[in-house]
Amino acid sequence: MPPEPSRCIGVVPEIQTTQHRVHPRLEAVVRKHLNHTYQRPPTLSMREAFLAIYETYRQFPIILDTGCGRGHSTRRLAQLYPQHMVLGLDKSEHRLHHLAEAVMPDNAKLLRVELVDFWLLAQVHQWHFERVYLLYPNPWPKAMHLQRRWQGHAVFPAILETAQQLVLRTNWKIYAEEFALATALAQRSHTGVTAVNISKQGPFMSAFERKYVLADQPVYEVQVS
Repeated sequence: MPPEPSRCIGVVPEIQTTQHRVHPRLEAVVRKHLNHTYQRPPTLSMREAFLAIYETYRQFPIILDTGCGRGHSTRRLAQLYPQHMVLGLDKSEHRLHHLAEAVMPDNAKLLRVELVDFWLLAQVHQWHFERVYLLYPNPWPKAMHLQRRWQGHAVFPAILETAQQLVLRTNWKIYAEEFALATALAQRSHTGVTAVNISKQGPFMSAFERKYVLADQPVYEVQVS
């Protein structure tokens, strides 16, 4: 996941890439992942961590905030959905500790996990989440890194299987277009790629969103059901 932006807005660089349309190999990669089970086993430590999370929260209606960074978006989602438990997931303990002393809503929890392992284990345990948010994931804009993007990753089928509803936001339109296409290949309905109209006065879903909007960069969304 990309680093959290600083509080100073400054100049936000455009995404630098030589890929100017949907990746030509996307369909082949997605179909391969849809037809073959991901073979990499989760680590023992992640299995133990997942089971502790699963036993603690499985009775709640869950919203996942994946790659939550410092937890700003987790706190916002918990305010928007007070009847749900919002789990903010990130692999960086340092980022998660940023809000350790801040007051988080009672229905929000920040957890350190490896997302790929978490999704694979959730799939095995048939744990389904009411909403899953992918807010401004690392775009991996080099064409050679297609399979590091969520839509090109081998874990993509597990993401779709465990999410009853899925929301992606990104400032790279091609990423949103690829995500929508990959979703359609998996025979899941989606809204298509839409531009999100966000006021410069906010509220913002995350610190990334605030930075992009204040820098006049467009934000794109795909909703999957």
